[in-house]
Amino acid sequence: MIDIFLSSFFIGVIGSTHCLSMCAGISCLVCMNKKNSNIHIIMYNLGRISSYVIAGILVTYLSSLLFSLISLSKYLITLKILANLLVCFIGLYLLGISSIIKSLEHFGFFIWTKSFSKLTKPFSSNSLTSRIFTGFIWGWIPCGLVYSSLSYAALTGDILQGSLIMLCFGLGTLPMMFFVGKASLQSKGLIFKKYIKYIGGLSLVIYGLFSIILNLRSVLSI
Repeated sequence: MIDIFLSSFFIGVIGSTHCLSMCAGISCLVCMNKKNSNIHIIMYNLGRISSYVIAGILVTYLSSLLFSLISLSKYLITLKILANLLVCFIGLYLLGISSIIKSLEHFGFFIWTKSFSKLTKPFSSNSLTSRIFTGFIWGWIPCGLVYSSLSYAALTGDILQGSLIMLCFGLGTLPMMFFVGKASLQSKGLIFKKYIKYIGGLSLVIYGLFSIILNLRSVLSI
């Protein structure tokens, strides 16, 4: 099972370029306050990652109920392949080849951004608690990369494993998102450079295809 935790962390790391495309503006917005320090930026991201963990708990709880009602074991490989296909589509989106993920993410994104300031207004102070809450709300932004990790978590049907998968994924995104928060507006010229997105996109496609091939081989060897 350790391999799926490492895979989730790896997806978080290489998928960080996607996070930059979707979350850079929000990251700069919440972190550009001059009073922010490293600990404040960490608190923002702690709140964000905690939302992933809670989402993982909710998804795996629902999937465990579904597994108890319906035997999906014989379809497990198919579901894993579909999850890896989603990773591939995210990579293709970063490469500018497919817009499926973009359409998926933009569904509800406009409403979410409009609601963000209203949801976090009561917690607009400079306290660490307000930063954690702001990061927690930030973590619920519609994101194909999060959806793909949640699909891995759901397939376990185990709340502990699902939450750990999302924790590993969140920790994988932490270095890049901390950099964006630290550099704030100074990083805007960097984060949109195409070659960064291309490297991340290509890595996700390769990872997704490799995982699909492994799943297919396990089916053919049965």
